Amino acid sequence: MLRFVFLAQALLILSSLGFEGPSEFTRMAPSQVPSLEVTYIANEGFLVSVGEDKLLLDALHENPWGYANTPIEIREMMAKQEVPFQGIDLLVASHPHADHFSPGLVYSFLRQNPNVSFAATTATMELLQDSTGAGLQTVKDQLREINPPWGESETLPVGEKGEARFLTTNHMTEGQTPYLTLATLAKIGGRTILHLADLFPPTSIHFLEGYGLEKENIDVLFADPWFVMSQEGQHLIRDVIRPNDLILMHIRPDDWEEQKDEVMAIWPDVVVFQEPLERRVF
Repeated sequence: MLRFVFLAQALLILSSLGFEGPSEFTRMAPSQVPSLEVTYIANEGFLVSVGEDKLLLDALHENPWGYANTPIEIREMMAKQEVPFQGIDLLVASHPHADHFSPGLVYSFLRQNPNVSFAATTATMELLQDSTGAGLQTVKDQLREINPPWGESETLPVGEKGEARFLTTNHMTEGQTPYLTLATLAKIGGRTILHLADLFPPTSIHFLEGYGLEKENIDVLFADPWFVMSQEGQHLIRDVIRPNDLILMHIRPDDWEEQKDEVMAIWPDVVVFQEPLERRVF
């Protein structure tokens, strides 16, 4: 548990200074913490559930680059709203690249699930419009265009009491035209997750440092190998995000064999999903 490691380090420092801490300090008992369920779909695609609140992240895509695609079986389960895909509140596409978003799959999903809202950037919505044409009018009430200015955020409700806050990160390197990718900070059922999607750490660190993430008590962080191995990413995880658990995503099977030793040396408790519909409870 990453957060407990950070907490233990802080307590050791405070103890060495003679600080015993306030007597009223208590930690929520495990029985009081609602279960946070994470179901793997493909690549960076996950279903996140806490009670009746459900969030789909980057879950519908087909790509030519060797990353895992959304399996047909899962698409059929979503269409029929079979367990665990019943009662979804919000579908998010972080950006319009084909390993995160396929307009045809998203359009079909929205038609089959009329109570689900879809949050995405302007660029993603434009691609959806170009792909579906006039047909997009049939799902227009479900669309939520998210396009915050750099360094700012926008928020949507999830379920009755939850929310998803969308943060700006940059997919491009220094000297290139900035490319907006949405990071999703979701608070549902009393639990908090951060899904970082694709970003370039050196051009995104100043955004992520400015969102007050150190105050969010993040339970689970979703991040890719390049982020968790970068100096900027390691600083953000340890000093800013401070998650309780870390889930690795965006991994080709062959690449993981090359990256595994390096990643595990830095983050030995990292969680890596292997199969579609694999589920973990946090």
